[in-house]
Amino acid sequence: MSRSTFPPDGKVCPGCSLPFVAFPGEETKETIEIDVRAYRRLYHRKRYRKTCSCPGPPGIVTAPAPASLIPKGLLGISVFVEILAGKYAFHTPLGRILAFWEQSGLVLSPGTVDSALVRIACLFLPLYEALLARSRTASLSHAGETRFHVFEEIEGKESDRWWLWCFLTVDAVVFVLDPTRSASVPKTHVKDFKGFLIVDRYAAYKATAGVEPGLVLCFCWAHARRDFVKARARHPDRSEWADSWKSLIARLYRANAHRLVALEEDSGRPRSSLDAPLLEVQDEMNARARREIGEDRFPPGCRAALQSLLPHWKGRTVFADFSQVPMDNNIAERAQRGVAVGRKVFYGAGSLVSGHMAAHLYSLFGTWSNAGLTLRPRPTPTRPMPSENVFERSTLPHGSPGRWIRTRKQLLARPLPDASPFADTG
Repeated sequence: MSRSTFPPDGKVCPGCSLPFVAFPGEETKETIEIDVRAYRRLYHRKRYRKTCSCPGPPGIVTAPAPASLIPKGLLGISVFVEILAGKYAFHTPLGRILAFWEQSGLVLSPGTVDSALVRIACLFLPLYEALLARSRTASLSHAGETRFHVFEEIEGKESDRWWLWCFLTVDAVVFVLDPTRSASVPKTHVKDFKGFLIVDRYAAYKATAGVEPGLVLCFCWAHARRDFVKARARHPDRSEWADSWKSLIARLYRANAHRLVALEEDSGRPRSSLDAPLLEVQDEMNARARREIGEDRFPPGCRAALQSLLPHWKGRTVFADFSQVPMDNNIAERAQRGVAVGRKVFYGAGSLVSGHMAAHLYSLFGTWSNAGLTLRPRPTPTRPMPSENVFERSTLPHGSPGRWIRTRKQLLARPLPDASPFADTG
């Protein structure tokens, strides 16, 4: 907050030179500014000399160091937050992040950052495993997959193409890194799963149908609509026919939307009256598809759209009997968009360590975003800016001198891989 006033020679009338007198109140103008800066925080740790002859403590003890991700590390927690959020939440290459900081006066070696990220990668594993376990307990889940590149030679793996599988529930988003696109990944994930799994028509998901008796596959209507969009592009002379199918699918979406609104407003209304308009459109679509698929007048692209519609009809109409089931898998498609953008701007991961860390961080930030949480604090009217050097003093607490967290020390003591996995590959 700042105040503005006239200079001494400006508080007079320019005509007669009589002075202005203060008037109650003031005009207020709000201006939005952004001030991003790095600063060094200096910690002063008080030292003590013991006055006894007990054999336990050393002669001089020092107040414990403040908590940090890496003992005696140069980078503070806020630096790691900016790097990880910038790369995995906002899809900015690490080299670009460091270049931006260099323009602001902070010069960090990529090697320093790389080794630090390798050291903290293991710290996200417990949280990731908790999200993974949580997602397997849901009664409704979305699933999808997208390619990802890992630029490390793995025995038995001939290319750098890997896959990030996405499983999204109401309170967890989980990405699983796997070298293949085989059915083993969804089969493993849905083990002991009882509920609805919303997917596209990829064969790997269909293979899960017999894994668990309580699993119900639900196929996506957005993919069905996409078939008719492709048919229209492939056969312009059938555009009117394709548009009529798109309109029919839009009617189905509207009928379901009206039903959901009515159920929310009055849950006591009989389902038969709410389902009638939806079932009417559904029956019309089914009858038309059966009629047209037996006709020879349609070219291959149009027939392909019809032939994909009926075999998946049972899975596509689950939503009609269970109102909690969405009609499409769009939410999983949107959850994978960040992975696709990151794949474009920094190509993938430099090593397997980095690849698994990407899966963990995409899961964490995806869950965070899905819950409606923000990564940064809300602006405040008068937020004080840190000075260039911030000093903090630390004294000994009551009781024993400092204590290390043994689990964290064991994790951080693991040997580093030879490669530098977080260096940008392009």
